[in-house]
Amino acid sequence: MQDRLTYPVSLRERLREDLQAVHDALDQKISTLDLTDRGEYRAFLAMTHMALSGIEAEGGDATGLLDEMVRALAEDLEALGDPASAPLAPVRVHPLALDYVLIGSRLGTQVLRKRWLAGADPQVKAADAYFSLPAQGAAWRALTDALGTMSGADRQAAEVVADARALFQRFSASLELCRTSLSPVLEPKRHGPHVPA
Repeated sequence: MQDRLTYPVSLRERLREDLQAVHDALDQKISTLDLTDRGEYRAFLAMTHMALSGIEAEGGDATGLLDEMVRALAEDLEALGDPASAPLAPVRVHPLALDYVLIGSRLGTQVLRKRWLAGADPQVKAADAYFSLPAQGAAWRALTDALGTMSGADRQAAEVVADARALFQRFSASLELCRTSLSPVLEPKRHGPHVPA
């Protein structure tokens, strides 16, 4: 097997290949939540707000999106009568890692939105700021095209992959914290994927 440092692969391919396992593990955890149920929807919002709050990156296309997502999540939590959850420890990541995880997550969120729309609880339906944010399809295509032209074997690639992995793990950690505090609410179920690769 060739060494990763000399392997002729783009950064897009390396991100997809190296992060598939951690990405799939997060999808499986997210799929346990019933977004038509008020308690589980509240847990989803709290988990996502907890993970996104405290993330820092200089530049990149997703910094504005990050702020929009955090504000929307806080608004939805307030609509459900809950204060915004305390963030995890602050973390600074490479802007391309933030772009990859956040812009990609908006596509996966469209799958979750369909599940959320199937509910009948008026209070859940009223907390709609997060699921009303744009899907970012054009931004995702532009990002993956750009990543496809970048080397997957240099120091920047290693940093981007490591930081993107840390962001996926941050989401998993926040869900586990919510699961601990709301264990009767978060019984395992399966509904489908969250974030696209």
